[in-house]
Amino acid sequence: MTILDRFEGNIAVIEKDGVSLEVSRGYVAENACEGDILTDIGGRYTVDRAATEERRRKMREKILELIRKNHD
Repeated sequence: MTILDRFEGNIAVIEKDGVSLEVSRGYVAENACEGDILTDIGGRYTVDRAATEERRRKMREKILELIRKNHD
C-alpha cells in the first residue's frame, strides 16, 4: 500500500510498503491530501479515492470501538 504521509515544502513523503520515500511534489496529484492512498502510474502518483475512503471508514470504526470500550 502506498500512502501520502505528508508534504515538506516541494517534497512529498510517501510510505510504500513500510518504507518512506521522498519524491518531488510535482509527481503527486494536486488534489492529494495527507493520508490518501496513492497509485503509482509510471512514476506519477494519483489518488485512489475508493481505497482511501474505505481505509478512513475502517479507521473511524476502530476509533469508535476504542471509545466504546473505554466507556464500558
